[in-house]
Amino acid sequence: MPELPEVECVRRTLAPNLAGAHVISVALLRKDILIGAQTVVWGGSLEKQLLKSDKINALARHGKNLFFEGLSGRVLCVHLGMTGQLLLLRGPMKTPVDPHIHCVWQVDGPQGRFVLCFRDPRRFGGLRLLASREAMQERIDHCMGPDALTLDEDDLASSLKKTKRSIKATLLDQTVVAGIGNIYADEALFTARIHPSTPSCQLNSTRVRRLAESIRVTLQAALDSGGSTISDYRNPLNQSGQFQHHHQVYGRSGEPCERCARSLKKIIIAQRTTVFCSRCQRVPRARKTSISNNKPL
Repeated sequence: MPELPEVECVRRTLAPNLAGAHVISVALLRKDILIGAQTVVWGGSLEKQLLKSDKINALARHGKNLFFEGLSGRVLCVHLGMTGQLLLLRGPMKTPVDPHIHCVWQVDGPQGRFVLCFRDPRRFGGLRLLASREAMQERIDHCMGPDALTLDEDDLASSLKKTKRSIKATLLDQTVVAGIGNIYADEALFTARIHPSTPSCQLNSTRVRRLAESIRVTLQAALDSGGSTISDYRNPLNQSGQFQHHHQVYGRSGEPCERCARSLKKIIIAQRTTVFCSRCQRVPRARKTSISNNKPL
């Protein structure tokens, strides 16, 4: 958390204010939020690499990653991790007093001047400095799977047939599909009527097609509702998402299934709590004798 819908909501909220904006100044308050900073050897000061005095040409997203593309060609990648936020503040141009704010940009944009803050209480997120758009694309191509919001069933099928891991574990792997976390993996698998323990390579073409569609539909529905606010997530205007009120399985262990009324169960898969309906999401026959590999709660 946040996952793809929340990150895309952040991008869409920021875009009218940041696209075409000039970065007046940058204040880096914690250097350890820079990801892989020790490998950054290309020219310019650290503030320049964080887009100081640059113009933001575009805001892009792939999976859970945001990319701020500067006119200089430099790119700033923002990963929100578990508790990261980008906050848009208007009013006096000064750094807010908050121990969890780690980087601050003062920006002159199409809708006036404002302060953009990167806040991350638990510091699982961070900023990655990239030398060019080509470096950004190379990182996407080599480190991330296809974006889940536009997932193609052929790409999904190609990845699934290569692994015996459970489908839940595979969906959480960002090199297979970029953007899905624990919330939307559970929700998409329920919609597709697939048991989360099913070995990925055992899904036939019909079920893969249904899963790809379920992923796209689930993520789009979450995006239309402003994402899910479970605890920390807020968009840059400090507004909560509403999709948590529409979760069919996530966080609902012990409650009745909305399809069949049977009590929802939870187990641990890939170290993550997994909620499912044992009637609507049948255990695959080949796995019935080994389902105990997943730890019940």
